[in-house]
Amino acid sequence: MSEKKTSVKVVEEKKIVEKVPVAIKSEESNLRSIVEEQSDFLKKMKKEMTVLKEDNELLKSIADKKRLARYNAQHQGSLPTHINIREYNGKIVVGWKTMKNVCEQNPRTGVWMEDQTVQLIFADGEQSNEIPYRSWVLGFKKIKCVRLGVIKDEETSSIAFKLKRLDNGEIYTIADTFIN
Repeated sequence: MSEKKTSVKVVEEKKIVEKVPVAIKSEESNLRSIVEEQSDFLKKMKKEMTVLKEDNELLKSIADKKRLARYNAQHQGSLPTHINIREYNGKIVVGWKTMKNVCEQNPRTGVWMEDQTVQLIFADGEQSNEIPYRSWVLGFKKIKCVRLGVIKDEETSSIAFKLKRLDNGEIYTIADTFIN
């Protein structure tokens, strides 16, 4: 009796094995037809995109530039602005004052001579001693930041920017005069 049961199982397994390749072939043909349909759809979309790009370029070339600029200004949204701040001797500069600015002509040679000094104000509240303007201009390093916000003083109409450094994430508030 046990022999009959095993022979039935073997026959059922053969039927299953015979049916599997047929199922795989039908799945492959279905997938091929789907891929072909999608390929045709993509080709059609590419053609439409090309036509739309050409139309857009044509319209922009014949459009009134003033109106186009005004539209772009009104609809641009608030994009994050990249701003540079200055670092001098490892400290972030949030301001500076001109302490001395003498520009005179040497009477003997006729060459113009400048004697300029500035005092730097750092983010930690410290102030530097007077340093020659030339060493300040040649010695600072620009640090890239992203503008987080704009602060406007309504009494004085002065503007300050809230900035975040890209390299370490520190946040500073610096007047518009002392950036870039």
